[in-house]
Amino acid sequence: MCKIVDLLTNKEIGRGHERGGLYVVSSSGSTPTILSISSETWHYRLSHPSPTVFKHLSPILGCSPFNDLCHFCHISKQTCLPFPTHYTSTTACFELIHVDIWGKYSTPTRTNHCYFL
Repeated sequence: MCKIVDLLTNKEIGRGHERGGLYVVSSSGSTPTILSISSETWHYRLSHPSPTVFKHLSPILGCSPFNDLCHFCHISKQTCLPFPTHYTSTTACFELIHVDIWGKYSTPTRTNHCYFL
């Protein structure tokens, strides 16, 4: 005989018996734990599936379809973030320069520099 106990609540959640060196757990009439998980939690656990995909999964998961607006889904599906409302304006050439930095190079220059603009 084998008892399966929840370590947090110390409540028995299942029983089984040994057959051929293995424990066979008998099914009980209790509600499976999977049904107590909210659709929002499943949405997060399944890497934010679309409402159409979740509609097909919800009967298998035993929860209602997730139709709420998810902040992370909304942000991740944007192709780019909006441009900032401010910008720097100049009146003369080379007043403002955009450059890239390259490095760290493994061999330093003669002046012992490892980064380049």
